[in-house]
Amino acid sequence: MKQLVVLFSALLFCTITGCSKEKLPADIPSLHPCHITIQMKGSPLEGATVSLLPEQGKWGAAGITNAQGIAELRTRNYRGVAEGSYKITVSKIQGGTSPGTDEGPAIPPVSLVNETFANPEKTPLKCEIKSGENSFELTVDPS
Repeated sequence: MKQLVVLFSALLFCTITGCSKEKLPADIPSLHPCHITIQMKGSPLEGATVSLLPEQGKWGAAGITNAQGIAELRTRNYRGVAEGSYKITVSKIQGGTSPGTDEGPAIPPVSLVNETFANPEKTPLKCEIKSGENSFELTVDPS
């Protein structure tokens, strides 16, 4: 009985402290935790889509910023990002209405972030993901 209690306690400890890693499919490389904080006009930007586009390789990652402007990046819905160099895009779209609504004619959605940051060819934002914890703080301009 004592052995069962010890085994259960060890399993519970590993679950709480994160001893076990998320099991990845064989085709995905090792992933490393990555958080990116986005600021705009000196405040956290909530609800922005942050994407990491690999400069070489095929494993991009993405996340959406929370109320503190922090996005936890995920690769194919697994936590983390593969090692390598990435371009970073940031976008946030707001509003817009469909045609035929009671409010009148259709209104296109508006980008709240300067379009340069959403364009993979023009974005000045880059990062290097290394083994271990990765954290970046970036500032974007409004549109």
